[in-house]
Amino acid sequence: MLSKILGGIKKSIITLIICICLIVGYHFGMYLYKQSQKIVLGDDMKAAVTEMAMSYEDFDSDEISKYKDWKEYFISIFIQNSRFSCKYLTEAAKKNNGIISVKDINYIHKSLTGVDIDFSDIAGEGIDSNASSSKLNRGILREYDSEPVVDGGALKGVIDVESDGEDNIVEKRRVSTYLVKILDSCFDGLSIRILHSEKIPSERIFNSEKFVFYGTNMENEDEEDDICTVEFTGKEGDLSYKHFVDLHLAEKPELLEFVRKKYRKEFKITFYLRWQTF
Repeated sequence: MLSKILGGIKKSIITLIICICLIVGYHFGMYLYKQSQKIVLGDDMKAAVTEMAMSYEDFDSDEISKYKDWKEYFISIFIQNSRFSCKYLTEAAKKNNGIISVKDINYIHKSLTGVDIDFSDIAGEGIDSNASSSKLNRGILREYDSEPVVDGGALKGVIDVESDGEDNIVEKRRVSTYLVKILDSCFDGLSIRILHSEKIPSERIFNSEKFVFYGTNMENEDEEDDICTVEFTGKEGDLSYKHFVDLHLAEKPELLEFVRKKYRKEFKITFYLRWQTF
C-alpha cells in the first residue's frame, strides 16, 4: 500500500517537474524570440535618427507635406551635412565628383521616410554634397532599446549632444521612434515613420564657467551694425571644418571698432556663462 502511495507521489512530482520545464522553456523561448526580433541599428540609421532628433521634436512622415521648407531642410541635413553620411550617399558622391543626382536624392528620401517626393524642382542637375556645412554641436546615439512590432520596431534611446570639437556633453535628448521595415531602404532596411525628441532636464550650473576659442574677423570698418562675424576653425580627428560665429558687441563699441580694424586677423575670444540651464 505504501509503495503504491509513494509511486503515485513520484509520478506526480515527475509530472510537476515536466510542467515546470515546459512553462519555463516556453517563456525562455519567447524571450529568445523577442530578442532575435529586436531592431538592431547600423551606423547609417543611428546617424539618421540622431540628426532627425536634433532638428525635430515631433516628426511624422505622413505630415511631411505640411512641413515648411522640408525639401531644403532635407538637403541641408541629409545631403550637404559634413557631420552626416551613409554608405549609399558616400558611394553616389564618389561616382560623380560629389554631385548627387535627383534620382539618388529621391531614393535616399524614400529610404529615410518611406515617402516618395520629387526633388527635381530644387535640385536641378544635382546637388554638390561637397558644398556642405554643419551644426556647432554633434549628437551621438549611445544607448537604445527596441521592441518588435508587426512591420518594424519601436525604439527608445538617449542622445548625447557634445560641444563642437570637444568630448564635452552639453545636453542629453530622449528620443522615441517608430521604425518601419523597407527592404530596399539604404538605411539598414528601415525608415523613420514617427519620431519624438525632447531635452532631458539638466541641473548643470554655469557658475562663471569660461569658454575659449579662436576666430578670424570676417568684417571690415564699412559694416554698420553691432554684430561682428568671425570664422571659427575646428578639427575632429582627420576632419577639419569651419563655422561662422556672430559676436554681439553693442555694449562694447570700442571693442567692435578695434576688431573691425583688424580684418582677416585671428583673435582669442573668451566668454563666460553665468546662468543656470534646465
